Amino acid sequence: MAKDKNRSTKQKKAGEKQNVMYYHGACPVKIEDAESGSKAFMPIELSDGWHMDVIKLDKGIIQDLKEREEISDILFSVLSDEGEDRITCLAELKGSGQERKANKAVSQMQKTATYLMEIEKYPFMSEYLETNYMMAAIVGAPDKKIPRCTAHKDKKLCKWLYRMSKQRAHIKNMDGLIFYVQLHKEIKCCQLSGNTAPYIVLCHASNGKRMPVPQVFDELLQRICAGGIIK
Repeated sequence: MAKDKNRSTKQKKAGEKQNVMYYHGACPVKIEDAESGSKAFMPIELSDGWHMDVIKLDKGIIQDLKEREEISDILFSVLSDEGEDRITCLAELKGSGQERKANKAVSQMQKTATYLMEIEKYPFMSEYLETNYMMAAIVGAPDKKIPRCTAHKDKKLCKWLYRMSKQRAHIKNMDGLIFYVQLHKEIKCCQLSGNTAPYIVLCHASNGKRMPVPQVFDELLQRICAGGIIK
């Protein structure tokens, strides 16, 4: 792991340090939730010249949940070395391909949005919410059919992601702000599938098949915005 040493002391308070992982430069990043037992994970290849912060939300930063209440597993944010082009993404790891699992993922993300709006409780999160684009990923387990949510179930979440995106004027199709990640060992390289939203990122954990970041976001934004955004 390439650790980012250029961090202000405000992010080293108790409770934050153990729930945030910092990466910088060309390195692999594996987004997972080992505690839940989910086999789903998100294999990323971070590009040189970029930072990535991975924040554990459920039973991490957000502790004051009601009984049996569930929220998103992870939020991660990428930012260029120049401090530009920030993109923040909620990630929910769902091993099953069942539709109800994807519907649950969307509901958890919507509940997460409610908590994140109480920013006075989580002041250090404000920098991640001040983002050019806010997106959401539903991640499946290796070689399992990707879980897809019921049509129109995700409209409320799409609207929140749209409102949270500072560059929303460029967005032509907010449905594309939610995407799916499918892990499949047969693919030869990471690729974006689908002619219409929601799009699917096909990838796997092997070298050369991981999700290249920020490039995969640029390709997504080319489809949902008026042209590519990241230079």
